[in-house]
Amino acid sequence: MQYLDKILHPQNKKTLYVLRGIFFGVAGIILFLLMFYGSQIIVSKFFLPQSTEHPHAASETNTILATVESADEATQTTNVLGLESGSWDGEIVSNVDVPIYPTGDGVIINWNVSIGKYVYKGQVLGQLSPPAGTIDQNLTLAERKGALESAKTKSSTATTYIAEARKRLQERRDAAGKLKDAAHKAADKEGDETKRNKEKADADSEYVKTATEIDIENAKLTQEQADANADIRGAEIASSAIGLDRNIYALKSGIISGISKNVGDYVTPDTLIASIGIENPTQNDRFIRFTIPNYYILPTVGEEVKIKRPGYPYITYAAKITGVGTAIDQTGSYTAEAVFNDVVNLSVHSKVRVVATNQKTQGIFIPVSALWFDETGKSNVWKVNEKNIVSPLVVETGRAIGDKVEIINGLTRTQKYISQVNPEIKSGVKVSQTKQPGSEKEVKEVSDDGHGHVHDE
Repeated sequence: MQYLDKILHPQNKKTLYVLRGIFFGVAGIILFLLMFYGSQIIVSKFFLPQSTEHPHAASETNTILATVESADEATQTTNVLGLESGSWDGEIVSNVDVPIYPTGDGVIINWNVSIGKYVYKGQVLGQLSPPAGTIDQNLTLAERKGALESAKTKSSTATTYIAEARKRLQERRDAAGKLKDAAHKAADKEGDETKRNKEKADADSEYVKTATEIDIENAKLTQEQADANADIRGAEIASSAIGLDRNIYALKSGIISGISKNVGDYVTPDTLIASIGIENPTQNDRFIRFTIPNYYILPTVGEEVKIKRPGYPYITYAAKITGVGTAIDQTGSYTAEAVFNDVVNLSVHSKVRVVATNQKTQGIFIPVSALWFDETGKSNVWKVNEKNIVSPLVVETGRAIGDKVEIINGLTRTQKYISQVNPEIKSGVKVSQTKQPGSEKEVKEVSDDGHGHVHDE
């Protein structure tokens, strides 16, 4: 009783009330938490749909984004070298044309001819800009240029004079021949044979004397022409020694079949600037040389192709492949050639596109970022089925070109896959569609809880 009275003492009763309040407060909080989490478990267990695709999928609800593409779409947009599918860069070339190269470095300042014009061997086709130099060099160039022009003027004058002199000498020769013939006719009327023969002999002697004098004069004229030409040649050699001769010459007579450099272009002695062809080309005088990237199935000899010119989308030419190289060049491409089915008037060095009729890229190309490796070291991609469920797919890879890799086996063109591997993606998750920020690509959002969600940006 004394112990009870001690507890029920007014001061101890106050302490008891405080402890009892704390106890009930803590108990209430615990009960509230048990009821809250218990209801969450009951709702998720009995009222929310459960994923049956993968019983071992993670239970966390972390949401991630994954870009989904179709294999066919990725292959069509590979475009590693900027080439459309089944279409390759080409150039018109000729097996009978003579290439034209400049005599030195400089800028083309003028073309005197155009494609299709007939030219003669040695004709000046165009000019290069004069070379840069010091004041002394420029004075020397000017002096030698003046000497060259002077030599050309003298040669031209001499040629005109010599032509007139030769004409007069020929007239003198013709006149001497007529006098001889007249003397012979007059001698034939002479009854005395001795006198007749003497008169003919005198006429012949006079003709020979005149002809000899004419031959001597012609020889002098030939020497004068040779001296004039030698002066020009000497001036040209002196000018060429310091790069003064800036003319572009025709190396043979024929038709200008191509001009590959324009006025204002800088060229060097190894720059192809033009070409001269024959006047009437045949079917095989023009052909197409083109390159095929090594990720294409190589066409076969005899296969039909179409030739298109940039800027002329409605004009096509039929051609047939005549050869395909077996070795790749430094760009990883094969060289091939084709001939036109008919005679064409396309200029040499024209750029064209060679379009295959039924050409497919070899294999399937997908981004390298889509690959991941399993515990055995095999290459995999995350395949997305028609129900938008993700599952691993073992694939066999081929060549890597840029940021793409070739899929030889495992993935078909109609299948979809995740093009950017995310370590949080697991087998059995479901995807839903959304848009990737700043891109028009299709993006799918993946949630580990088996449900798709769209979140505000």
